[in-house]
Amino acid sequence: MAGSHSDRQGTILTMTSEAPIFNKLTLRMIAPVVLVVCAVGIGFYFFVLRTISDYAEQEIRASLARTTREIYDICDSNFTTLLQSGQMGNAKMVRIRRALTLGAIEDYAKRHNLRILLRERKEKVLLSFQIDSALLANIAKIHQKSTTWNLRIENKVYYFHHFDFKPWVWHIDLISDTTPFTPLIDRVKAIYAFTIVVLLLGLSVMIFALARGLRNPVQQIIAAVREKRPPDYRGIYEFEFLSHNIAEMMSSLNSHTQWLERLYTIGTTHRGKNLFHAIARVIAEAMNLNTAISRAEEQGTGFRIVAVAEAKGHSLKLDDLANGLPCELLNGRSEPTVIQHGATEQFAAFKGIVANKPECYIGLAISDRNGRTIGCAHLFGEAREINDWDMQFVKTIGRMVGSEFELMEKERDQKRISEQMLRSQKLESLGLLAGGVAHDLNNVLSGIVSYPEVLLLELPKDSKYRKAIETIQESGNRAAAIVQDLLTITRGVATTKKPLNLNELVKEYLDSPEFKKLKSFHPTVTVQTNFDTDLFNINGSFIHIRKTIMNLVSNASEAIEGEGNVTISTMNRYIDRPLKGYNDVKTGEYAILSISDDGPGIASDDLQRIFEPFYTKKIMGKSGTGLGLSVVWNVVQDHEGYVDVKSDENGTTFDLYFPLTRDEISEKELPLSLEDLKGKGETILVVDDVESQRDISCKMLDTLGYKTVAAGSGEEAVEYLKGNTVDLILLDMIMDPGVNGCETYKRIIAIHPHQKAVIISGFAESDNVKEAQRLGAGRYIKKPVTLGNLGLAVKEELEK
Repeated sequence: MAGSHSDRQGTILTMTSEAPIFNKLTLRMIAPVVLVVCAVGIGFYFFVLRTISDYAEQEIRASLARTTREIYDICDSNFTTLLQSGQMGNAKMVRIRRALTLGAIEDYAKRHNLRILLRERKEKVLLSFQIDSALLANIAKIHQKSTTWNLRIENKVYYFHHFDFKPWVWHIDLISDTTPFTPLIDRVKAIYAFTIVVLLLGLSVMIFALARGLRNPVQQIIAAVREKRPPDYRGIYEFEFLSHNIAEMMSSLNSHTQWLERLYTIGTTHRGKNLFHAIARVIAEAMNLNTAISRAEEQGTGFRIVAVAEAKGHSLKLDDLANGLPCELLNGRSEPTVIQHGATEQFAAFKGIVANKPECYIGLAISDRNGRTIGCAHLFGEAREINDWDMQFVKTIGRMVGSEFELMEKERDQKRISEQMLRSQKLESLGLLAGGVAHDLNNVLSGIVSYPEVLLLELPKDSKYRKAIETIQESGNRAAAIVQDLLTITRGVATTKKPLNLNELVKEYLDSPEFKKLKSFHPTVTVQTNFDTDLFNINGSFIHIRKTIMNLVSNASEAIEGEGNVTISTMNRYIDRPLKGYNDVKTGEYAILSISDDGPGIASDDLQRIFEPFYTKKIMGKSGTGLGLSVVWNVVQDHEGYVDVKSDENGTTFDLYFPLTRDEISEKELPLSLEDLKGKGETILVVDDVESQRDISCKMLDTLGYKTVAAGSGEEAVEYLKGNTVDLILLDMIMDPGVNGCETYKRIIAIHPHQKAVIISGFAESDNVKEAQRLGAGRYIKKPVTLGNLGLAVKEELEK
């Protein structure tokens, strides 16, 4: 790469031995010159030809003119003699004088080898000397003018001239062949031949000069390039200069090719840290500059060095290099930063640069496909001139390093996704187990939760059994809450969503008895709020999101040892790129509920498992069940949101993302009393495969003033309704054996198309619930059933 001409770049074309004939130098350069010279020569030749031809024609015309004058003088002399003699009136003398004149003309023609045709009044031929029939026929076709004509008759050339002798009305035609002009014509031919020879000689000299001065040097240079050796032409200065520069470029290109081949080898045989170190060494050797490659931290907190290499003869000081490179200065720049002299002074604020006192510096931001800076390359050392090849070399290396960074990040993401899938499968398996257990427990708990409520209505207020029944009811409710948590983590409970405001939910919870009880357990923990006053609403389940807030605040309070703070914040945010750890995040508007504490944080190993059911560091049965964060995760997922957790030694923050809605919150309804829930004697068919569940439901409906009919299966209910009608059906979704609740409802509406129904289940399948409601069923209530929610659901459905 070094050298006096290393800053020149060129492309050496590999030429085939037989180039297309129209692309060769002979036709592209020499042939046009030859053609131009030939054209000029031909023009010159015809110019000479024309000039000499005009000269010969003038000479011939002059000769014929002299002959004409001499013959005319003969005629004129005889006519003058006759006129002077006074015998013009003597016809005999006139005839004699005319005869003498004709004789003199004929003698003149014989002496000068002329052909003469003399006619009187263009009709009567008085003299025809050496005029044959062919000549006579051609003369008859010629317009009689005083001019010279060039005639070709039977491959012989004749010169023709005509004049009139008016005193005697004679028309005289003079015809001469080329014999008198042979010397002149021979001289003209000689001049033609000489001109051709001169032109051919000049053309030959020019072709020789072009071949020697242009074609031969070019052929020598081309031959050397074909043989892949540097040309070494000596002679003409311009071709010497061209040969020298081509040799320089070939040498430089060979050197560049070797570096590129070395980079290619590194790229195909190295990975990760080995690749970065090998590339750094190549840069240091190729450009004789110290090299450092840094990578952006995953958390976006800065850059860390992944490879360094020293230039030959240099000692690189690494003490301040890690935190003393201008990475942030390069961040976002598309073109390299180049300083050829005085780098130390310009980067005085960067200890890593100053410690090594470089004069030259090249910095390149390494970007991914989206233009995000993911690393930097730093080259620094002694002052040097930076040329185009250097810049392209650095950019090539930047692309190689960037590709490796992206590949490593992709592999890391794939590993994280694999771990997420494994964790999801694990959660799904645990959820199925928990759901099955919850379904059975719900059936067991129905009697424990529902019967005490009916008994308390019938017992007098001073009964000695009231306290025991209330204790049973409270224990059943706590057990039912755990079961509901199990159902929530399986997402097996259909939830009713409506517009909610997170600010109002948090305020309601902070005023609730549950929070006051929590405060009594953690009196040194302060709960602060930071609400966005313009927070948008979300579509959500009041019960589930309230339970989520309660779980997170409880966990945050328990994480603080001694005094501390728990902060509940809300805000609006538009998501335009994936959240870290989420590859399927949807872009759009979200309301964020953030709950943070200043506790010791969560260990990294535990952070990977905090959302697993039953995973807890607390004492099981005393401080918790291990379901709290699982409930949080599944509630947020059920609301099509996302959970982002950040934790370090300074505390933990849970950010819950909920999609926004533009719907308004409806006015709160006042709670109904028992009297408000009572019916008017309507008939209700209770369909449940568990006898104890049917008895509980019938007992509660009887208490509310309804008439009840019980069916132990879907088939039995359909059969009953073939001959009877009821006002409402209380339908269990899961029945075994037999058809399930959804299929039962389909068969019932085939008999009674507008049959009203309320759905009830301990472990509802969301698809079946939605399908039944789509067909016309009303509200859904979950087991264990309370008198209040059963009475409200039935009342609302009957009043539709």
